[in-house]
Amino acid sequence: MKWFYDALNILGGISFVSVAVIAYFGKLYFERYKRKQDEKIKSLQSRLDLTNAEMKSKLENINHVSKAQFDKEFSIYHEIWSCIFEVADSVSKLRPVLDHFDPNESREERRERRLQAFYDRYNPLVVAIESNRPFYFEQVYKLVCEYRDLCRKEAFEYQHYEDYPNFKDYWESHEENMKLIKEVMQKCSEAIRDRIYSLTIIK
Repeated sequence: MKWFYDALNILGGISFVSVAVIAYFGKLYFERYKRKQDEKIKSLQSRLDLTNAEMKSKLENINHVSKAQFDKEFSIYHEIWSCIFEVADSVSKLRPVLDHFDPNESREERRERRLQAFYDRYNPLVVAIESNRPFYFEQVYKLVCEYRDLCRKEAFEYQHYEDYPNFKDYWESHEENMKLIKEVMQKCSEAIRDRIYSLTIIK
């Protein structure tokens, strides 16, 4: 071992080498620790940026309105939805799959009676949609117009059932119409709910 101590003496002694070794490994540890901390900070910053973006998006979707405006818009949605519900009931009764009717009533009389019941509920929906148009959300307006048109299409096809060459086409068209009517009715409900929840009253 004499050669080892001789080498240490040449390099400056055991203390010097020990300090150098400790310093070297200390530097490696510090750099590794710093790298891990930088990664944690970067990850945290990324999460903060994502949270800030989400909060900004939510704030941008908040609409500040006066209580008078909120009450007015809410009453419009209540009126329109009531009409939508009434029309949904009447349009489903135009050509039900399981039908019940008076055998003494002619087909023409039955058709006219059902169409009249439909339009008694359909016309108030049209009035509610158009007369209030400037005062409620445009996206809701587009959806309720789509719903209105689908219901009108079902009534028109029922009124002109002679145009169908066979019952298969007649009933397939009815099923497709009712499917779309239900889907758009659901979209109307969601759009109205989202719009109401996005409004914040200014105090």
